[in-house]
Amino acid sequence: MSEIFEPKNIIVTGGCGFIGSNFVHYVVDNHPEV
Repeated sequence: MSEIFEPKNIIVTGGCGFIGSNFVHYVVDNHPEV
């Protein structure tokens, strides 16, 4: 019996760059519970 780890908080460093900002948009759009 194992549980799947589902983080509720993430930290993004460098979120002002192109890749970081797109990653943040992706996470917010696809995983609103985070």
